[in-house]
Amino acid sequence: MKNRFSEKTSFVRIIVLTVVLLCIGFANPYQTKAATNGSFRITAPSTTLVSNCEYFANIVINTGGDNSNAADIEITFDPARLEILDSDTSVPGKQIQMGSAYEGYLGNMVDESTGRIRLLGASTTRILNGEAVFGIIKFRSRPAVTSAGFSIKFDGAGNTLDSNIADSSTSYDILGSVENISFTFGSGSCPTDTSGPIIIFVQPKNNEISYPPNGHIIIKVSDPGTGININTLHININGEIYLITSPELSYEVSGSEYTIEIVPKNPFPTDQPSTIIVRVEDNSGNSSTESIVFNMLQQREDLPETGISTPVDKVITDTINSLENIFKRITDTIPGMLGQIIQEAGIAGLGSILSALTLIAYGIALLFTLRSPKHLFYLFGFVFGKRSKNPWGIIIDGNSNKPVAFANVRLYIEGSRAVVNEKVSDLDGRYGLVASAGKYRLEVEHSDYKKEIVSIEIPETGVITRDIVLRPLESKMNFFRGIRKGLENFNNSMNKLLPYIFTIGFFSSLLATIFNPVVTNFLIMTCYFVFLILQAIASRYKLKEWGSVFDSSSNLLVPNTLVKLFDTKTWKLIDTQMTDEKGRFGLFIQPGEYGLLAVAQGYSFPSKKQEDLPLLEEKYQSLLKVDIKEGKKLDVDILLDPLGEATAKKLQEKFTSSKGNTIQDSPFGVD
Repeated sequence: MKNRFSEKTSFVRIIVLTVVLLCIGFANPYQTKAATNGSFRITAPSTTLVSNCEYFANIVINTGGDNSNAADIEITFDPARLEILDSDTSVPGKQIQMGSAYEGYLGNMVDESTGRIRLLGASTTRILNGEAVFGIIKFRSRPAVTSAGFSIKFDGAGNTLDSNIADSSTSYDILGSVENISFTFGSGSCPTDTSGPIIIFVQPKNNEISYPPNGHIIIKVSDPGTGININTLHININGEIYLITSPELSYEVSGSEYTIEIVPKNPFPTDQPSTIIVRVEDNSGNSSTESIVFNMLQQREDLPETGISTPVDKVITDTINSLENIFKRITDTIPGMLGQIIQEAGIAGLGSILSALTLIAYGIALLFTLRSPKHLFYLFGFVFGKRSKNPWGIIIDGNSNKPVAFANVRLYIEGSRAVVNEKVSDLDGRYGLVASAGKYRLEVEHSDYKKEIVSIEIPETGVITRDIVLRPLESKMNFFRGIRKGLENFNNSMNKLLPYIFTIGFFSSLLATIFNPVVTNFLIMTCYFVFLILQAIASRYKLKEWGSVFDSSSNLLVPNTLVKLFDTKTWKLIDTQMTDEKGRFGLFIQPGEYGLLAVAQGYSFPSKKQEDLPLLEEKYQSLLKVDIKEGKKLDVDILLDPLGEATAKKLQEKFTSSKGNTIQDSPFGVD
């Protein structure tokens, strides 16, 4: 059985993030830093609320001057008093809104049966030092409730089995204190928040003159209604964009007010005005935008009295300076080291940068294209002339990673309840469904597991080999589900981005060769062309991965044929399947000798024209003998003899009405 997680071992960033989170989840309870200055607290715009109205509470993390790259928190509440509102309805279960303290979040779970909220966050390249929003809880009171609150699970400094903040250099727990919150609920109408947040520029002020070139920016944003959605913060300083995740930006939280400080990347120019534009939304979706202009140019007193205010040579000089400023702004938008290479190395440096980007894009495209065993089998089959094993999908237990037998797998046309094909997984959890190109919905059910629904798009006719993970029916949360879901989402996102990555890399290789025609760039461009050629060969060389049932008289495919496979040693039924609307079937078995039986209304079996498969004459003369060896597919074509002209005519009319044609790859001709 192939390991479905082995394909993801190349996701270095995701693996590092996972390891960091595991270190938190299973930290040594004695690895606690002597100075535990970190803290968690829960804040809200007000603690006096109206019953049954929606409100937001911020989970604020403070590292206390230390550096942190990961943290986890567990919050308890009374589910009989408070209802947690789901922040992402597209994901099964309930979640809270993730904050901006860390680069990624996993384990986002709300268990209303036990009254627990769990959230884990970690960063692989960014360090948190100071205060930030770890998460946001959207909630409301239950009917007739007068008081409730949220409590952070904290058993004291030194206990790492509760909530934790990890030191980035030692991974020690630096959490030293927590602040919980309680609410009182009264009667009244729910407040309607239609006003956007309040934005105040602390420094600089609007129209301020002579603000220092290296001065810091301080802004206050607040919303007394539903609170600030800090993830929507967007600050434009002279064309440079700063988000809440920008390393130059830090902030502190006090109730519903955020104090934001920015250390700009570039000094403020002294020969032209500077502008700051701030946009932010509250948790109700109301937005506000404010802007200021400062360092306004003063009236010059040294202009010549001749009436010529600007000499020609000065116009030329100013034009050159303007062009240089434009080029500098363009290069300044590129990350520091990259922009410096372009400025100092010129065209050759640009060619080197393109070469590096091209090589990275090529590696990603190659990795994600060849990570599937089928792609490798196709290419190796072309080179060595050897056929690959029959592929299949596997139904996997999400906890034990073991195969799930007797799972019912149904294939539907996307957006309908029309069943295209159906299969039950075998003892090894394997299944296979033959389908034509198109969009489908795969539903997998088992009495001991939650139903799994997967959308599948098949670019060409073939056997569906998607591995499906089923989650056992249990109420308690599983930490690894969030990790697995994150890996699956990352894999799906990369599959969508792969064509764009490859296209960008291909054209970058052409530009790199033009700007910097060295041997390395020519080799990279050659690799791209070889890659495209191999992909074209592989797509043409793909072997048929299914068997078919044909009418021996008309050479048309026969749908709704019952195909059975027997073990010739025990004469037990091994597998059975009904052919689809195009007469195809897919049986997945181990190497050995088997007997094949096909039954269809209006036809006799075996056909008198079936000459490529021998009959099993020892016991069952009505079975065809098939010998499956290592590396050989069960892609046999079965002939059925029609019992009369009516059968053949009816089949011909069916294929004509469905715009079907004679299958060209059939080895049998029409007599």
